[in-house]
Amino acid sequence: MYPIRVRKEVLDSWFWKQRDPSILHVLDELEGPEVTGHLKLTAGWRIAQKCPSEIHVELMASGIIPDPYLGFNEHAVQWVGNTEWLYKCTFTFEPISDKSHTVMLQFQGLDTVCDVYLNGDKILSVDNMFRTYLAEFNSSTLKHSNALFLHFKSASQYAKTQESLMGRVRAGSTNLGDPSRDGVVFDTKTLRIGFRSVKLIQEDLEEPDQYGTVGTTFLFEVNGVRMFMGGSNWIPADNFLTTITPDRYRAWLTLLRDGNQNMVRLWGGGIYEPDVFYDTCDELGLLVWQDFQFACGVYPAHDSFVDSVREEAEQNVKRLRHHPAMALFCGNNEDYQMILQWGDVKDFPAIKIYEDVLPSVVESLTHPIIPYHRGSPYGGKGWDTSDPTVGDVHQWNVWGGKELPYQDYDKLGGRFVSEFGMPSMPCMKTISYWMKDAAPKEWHAQSKLMAQHCRAGSFERRFAIAMNDNFKITEDLETAVFNTQLMQSEAVGFAYQSWRRKWGAKGKQYTGGVLVWQSNDCWPVTSWAIADYFLRPKAVYFTIMRQLATFAVGITRTVIKNKPNDRPRQYYEFGAFQSRKAIIDIWAMLFLKDPNGLHPVGATRCLVPLEKPIIAGDAKILGQEDVGLRLEEVSFTIFYPTHVPPGDKRYKKGLRWLTGPLQTEIAGLGHFAGVSRWMIWLILAPFLYAYGQFIKIPVYEDAPLLYPSEEGAKWPLVIFSHGLGGSPTTYSQLCVRLAASGKIVVAMEHRDGTMPSCFAPYNGRNRRLLYIRESEVSWAEKPRDVLQLRLDQLSIRQHEIYTTYAAFAKLVCSSNKDNNFGAFVHFVGDLSREPDFQETWSNAPIDVEDVCLAGHSFGGCTVFSILSSMSPIAPGGNTYSRIPVRDALILDPWLEPLPSPGPTPYSGVGQGVIHDNATVAGDQFNGDAEDGSGHIGSRLLVINSEAFTLWTSHFERLKETVKGWGPDAKLVTLLQSAHTSFSDYHVFPLIGNKAGAHLMDAISKLSLAFLNNPSNNWLSESELKSTADILYRMPEKIVIVLCLDWPGSM
Repeated sequence: MYPIRVRKEVLDSWFWKQRDPSILHVLDELEGPEVTGHLKLTAGWRIAQKCPSEIHVELMASGIIPDPYLGFNEHAVQWVGNTEWLYKCTFTFEPISDKSHTVMLQFQGLDTVCDVYLNGDKILSVDNMFRTYLAEFNSSTLKHSNALFLHFKSASQYAKTQESLMGRVRAGSTNLGDPSRDGVVFDTKTLRIGFRSVKLIQEDLEEPDQYGTVGTTFLFEVNGVRMFMGGSNWIPADNFLTTITPDRYRAWLTLLRDGNQNMVRLWGGGIYEPDVFYDTCDELGLLVWQDFQFACGVYPAHDSFVDSVREEAEQNVKRLRHHPAMALFCGNNEDYQMILQWGDVKDFPAIKIYEDVLPSVVESLTHPIIPYHRGSPYGGKGWDTSDPTVGDVHQWNVWGGKELPYQDYDKLGGRFVSEFGMPSMPCMKTISYWMKDAAPKEWHAQSKLMAQHCRAGSFERRFAIAMNDNFKITEDLETAVFNTQLMQSEAVGFAYQSWRRKWGAKGKQYTGGVLVWQSNDCWPVTSWAIADYFLRPKAVYFTIMRQLATFAVGITRTVIKNKPNDRPRQYYEFGAFQSRKAIIDIWAMLFLKDPNGLHPVGATRCLVPLEKPIIAGDAKILGQEDVGLRLEEVSFTIFYPTHVPPGDKRYKKGLRWLTGPLQTEIAGLGHFAGVSRWMIWLILAPFLYAYGQFIKIPVYEDAPLLYPSEEGAKWPLVIFSHGLGGSPTTYSQLCVRLAASGKIVVAMEHRDGTMPSCFAPYNGRNRRLLYIRESEVSWAEKPRDVLQLRLDQLSIRQHEIYTTYAAFAKLVCSSNKDNNFGAFVHFVGDLSREPDFQETWSNAPIDVEDVCLAGHSFGGCTVFSILSSMSPIAPGGNTYSRIPVRDALILDPWLEPLPSPGPTPYSGVGQGVIHDNATVAGDQFNGDAEDGSGHIGSRLLVINSEAFTLWTSHFERLKETVKGWGPDAKLVTLLQSAHTSFSDYHVFPLIGNKAGAHLMDAISKLSLAFLNNPSNNWLSESELKSTADILYRMPEKIVIVLCLDWPGSM
């Protein structure tokens, strides 16, 4: 039988008092009276206001001490930490059976030196608040009513006693605390886990950078994707830990996430945060760099201390290892640096902890192993913690250290900058909180009360240097506050933009991340925090948000002066030095979101020339003699899994989102949007030009195709049809994510007048074809259908997709002699880098027998038309073989061009969905009876936008279509989604938003759940709800609505 576990929290009926030194035996204090009011604290027991309990909070709640966050009150409460405190409670115990059994008392966060008594017997003596302590009993030893008694001793007095016994320990800062939390629990706990891989990559770079030495990288690879880390350092969110609620943790971490940060470092001078912190990081997608709790000191390594540290490390690693947010465990904060900085430390015993105990604990308890870094900063020869070419650095030569101007940040980087910063005052509302009723003479930047609320060393001199360099001197407090925040914003923003610029392609990833000091404050104060104690963001918060956006523009100025000088090179000088000219450097940093899939993604462009042109209808573009719809070649882009070896210089990451000539692309987008020509070139052109130059799809152009690792495995094939105004790259976010998951995605370039612009051959010349509207064509005879243009475009699209499939199947099945289709795939990229590129595709392991057809809007209409009609006749007179479609993924389809009711799956009888007046080059679609293999029984997933769902008549038709499709058809609506949410537009920098990004995540997740599960019971309701968890992270409360046969359907 499994053991029976019963859990009980001892959170009620706690009392506290000050230890009375006149009472010799501490247990004699148990019988003291219960008191209230302002009697002596040693006189009796007072009811605890809450549990977990913190003695300062209790004293404030009882009106015994003032709020130490106001005025000079901090000095009035220092005695609390030098005093001994007692807690007691009574709890009942009910045995779970008549037989004796084991009972455990568990204590967490006893801060720090405490003796624990149960029913008058000492059961524990503890001295490490970072450990969980267990006391185990036989049930027969407990009574029905039991007395628990805690004796907290002064940590500072204990430290002095230990110093007399063990010798003095040198420290830049200490973690000695005050009495804090206590509690008792039984039981196990339920954990939510996540799956991801994370690696710390430290590999040789290809060539030296500005520091003159090649060095190694220090970067993180998550789920196979190397990511630039932008974030901040976290300190405890309050000096009184028990006051931090889960909502407050969530508010802080959401603030960081919304500021485009993706990593938070928990500093070694703080605490291991409670589970809610890491749970929230998991939910918000924030990676965690976790320092073990050692900071700025020379710690001992005697046996009892090492044993306690090992137990502390094992408990916390076990507690945290399941969190997908965990990216790194780090041995300490600045302990190696302190040794070098002081220069007179003869012995460093804690090396045993950082280089033996902690790494062995992490390695033995984490699977896969979470990366471990022995200390921050660390790197270089002889523990050189400032070497910018190895490991991580803490860059304090601005503000501290050499007190250099912040304009030198671009010269002061490193492979990973895990600390740097510039302080500022908080907003006037926060200052007013601590100033309260202060006299008017205190309301200036250098007053004693302002100094009371600043912990920066030499702050007045350092502020004076930085402020006088950049601003006019002022005596007005509000102006000074504004100037310090502006200076912090400019300094930190310049650092982020300079160091992020060093994040290049493989082999040139010179800076892998930047973490500012610091995220938050633990009390109202002037500090380096980017948001103050009350979660009020400073200006720097928004600057960091801008610098970490997907699209960031950097601008720097270098002023050339008449002679050398020690002034910042960005300054104009018209005094002793004279400015001669200025050089402006402008750059952009931009990639669309990485797919974070199993594989890196490659992309290559292909053409399939036709044996005979295809002409659909007789429409002509107004003002031109050309037939509007004439097709001489088929074009598409393939997205596919690839592998680029580290250091391979032949392949660079990044495919331009606008693939054609920029002038043509800009003209086409403006024409599609209905913008007048003068507005296009006067207003839109600069914006679109910048996007065209800088927006990159995160793929490797013309990189080699990766073969599946499993013998005999094949990549599934997806053919994607774009909508009106779309292109092969318009849906790159979805296509790249599908490819990263292990699929070959063929994205069509429909040359039917539905792209904003394209160049296509026409009667021996290259014709520019812009988007065609019904109002822009003329007809020899009045068409019988108001959507005749769209019908003719559908016929062109059918030919394009059938041609693409046939040619592609012939390419990858070159040994198939039954495939007599005459068209061949031509790769049009730069194939000189890989001589065997085309050969690897000729025999590629790609499954062309179970195809997925996918499309958005008019592309969804295209998929429905193919699944609902017989195959057309190829240009050479042969009949296309039917495409063996297993899955159809249709996104927000536009059904109006298709006859109603329907469409319905083609059964091999009759004409199908295309009108009988849709003609191609004078030939009717093939009317031979077919068995419909490859279409009948195709699984169908339709993901609809809220916008199209609210189009009531259209949605009713769509519901009927999906209902009539068969048992393997499902319809899903994403609330708060637009028709364009399926494209890249809502994840674009500047014009996109977080809701759009989360919707794209949901669309990708749903699509992959559908495609990766071929069973008949795919995408059950519970599976769908699990898939859609990501939607509930947004403040807009995006939800999924299930239609058709599920409970609660529309």
